[in-house]
Amino acid sequence: MEDLTTKAQLVKSHYERVAKERSDRLENTAWNLARINHSTRAKIIGAFLNKLHGLKKGIDIGTGTGVWAEVLTGHCEQVTGIDFAQQNVVVATENAAKKQLSDRLTYMVDDAVEINTVADNTFDIATQISVLQHLPDQNKAISRVNDILTSQGHLIILVHNRQCIYNRSRNIQRKLGTETAINNFNSPGELTAMLRKNGFEIVAVRFNWLFLLDILSIGVGKPALGFLEPLRRILISLTGIPAIILGRSRIFHRFFREIVILARKKS
Repeated sequence: MEDLTTKAQLVKSHYERVAKERSDRLENTAWNLARINHSTRAKIIGAFLNKLHGLKKGIDIGTGTGVWAEVLTGHCEQVTGIDFAQQNVVVATENAAKKQLSDRLTYMVDDAVEINTVADNTFDIATQISVLQHLPDQNKAISRVNDILTSQGHLIILVHNRQCIYNRSRNIQRKLGTETAINNFNSPGELTAMLRKNGFEIVAVRFNWLFLLDILSIGVGKPALGFLEPLRRILISLTGIPAIILGRSRIFHRFFREIVILARKKS
């Protein structure tokens, strides 16, 4: 556990350092890979949120610079975002003010495993997007989410798919000395079992980033390849159809980089 704790501190330092840079990439209106990645995630997460009604309070756990907390404001009356990095909270708060969301959106520094700053049985919906690999105790983190949800509250969780045959990001990060995942990525079966163990029932499972999407994203934003961008946009928009079809079969799960699950707290 000491090794994981040390790694967690390194991850925290990394996100403190790159908070503004990460926010700027998504705020940049130019077509770039960060915006493409966000768009593909938003389609799945938005579809899940559209199924839920009467949401009053939402929380985004590991909110980073507030991207998904801002999405939640379109579905909830009040939203809280928590993150362990102070600079993430600073940037997210500034972004909320610029977008006139401060009256409905509050950010706080908190740990995604402990979640000490909010009361139990408070939130109707929680989102935890690409956070689990950063946490030293995944089971405790999911159990804690269950605690803070109201009866029949929902969780949307996105994790990297460990079974993905082309997901080499941790190996690349190690070589560059910029590793930000302190835990192994999760397999679909492992994740659903962990959710059930900690008081959730699975409502829906979707898969994100078919390998074709990554191939089509090569060279995005490079001036020399700018002439390809209209065609690339069309092809990327079409990848959603085969992704939905192939994602229904376990045979093809190894071609998807991320797992997205909608789960409900057991009554």
